[in-house]
Amino acid sequence: MAKAEFRAECVRLRVEDRMSLREISAKTGAPKGTLSYWLKDHPLTDAEKAVRAARANRYHAPRKERLPASGQSMIIPMSSLSKERRGYLAELMVAARAAAYGMDAFKPLNGASVADWVLRNTDGHLCSVQVKWTKRGTSGLPYLSLQKTIGHNKPVRYAPGDFDFIVGYDYETDTAYVFSEADTNSNSFTITIRPDAAERWDKILAFRGRTSIPATSDLLPSPPEPAGVQAALLDRPGSHPSLVHTAA
Repeated sequence: MAKAEFRAECVRLRVEDRMSLREISAKTGAPKGTLSYWLKDHPLTDAEKAVRAARANRYHAPRKERLPASGQSMIIPMSSLSKERRGYLAELMVAARAAAYGMDAFKPLNGASVADWVLRNTDGHLCSVQVKWTKRGTSGLPYLSLQKTIGHNKPVRYAPGDFDFIVGYDYETDTAYVFSEADTNSNSFTITIRPDAAERWDKILAFRGRTSIPATSDLLPSPPEPAGVQAALLDRPGSHPSLVHTAA
């Protein structure tokens, strides 16, 4: 179709079918800027504009409220923390919460292990836990990644059985969001934090999995550090300890 014919068709859609600029653009593929120029002599009436405005305002999605910022994030801005430090801090906060609930935290020795912690709940059952630092987009609520890195930094979705729980730590609100593997099954690569997952350590306390540490070199017991897991992590800024065991 020649440009003149194409323009004439766009004008016809406005004059005869009373279509909006957005509707004509969707139907013809014409850029909105071009249509605005072509249709400036054929505006919609005020009544037609009012009808379209009413349609657009018929439903307002509820505002997603964020929790207030924590004191620590105001004292130490997140922007001042390196990626490595954020990972250490997230794992530390998860282990501290586990200890507060009477659980033991074990650090896998195997560097290839997906789990960041193996937690033993108060009934003696073990579960593997992956820890994530939550991310924030330009809008909406924070989210955490459901991907791991393999090979030459290739991101892939976690496979079934890679973890029993995944915990996203949100530094700005000092809140940990606990998701079971089943909670993430319908998500592809990310999961958005939600109130019903905030500090849900009861899920791990109620978990019924293995009742003993695997008889492999992946996990080895070690005496707890004098000041607990916090000293174990913070005193070793260059690398993870091969094993950290914090007893409640």
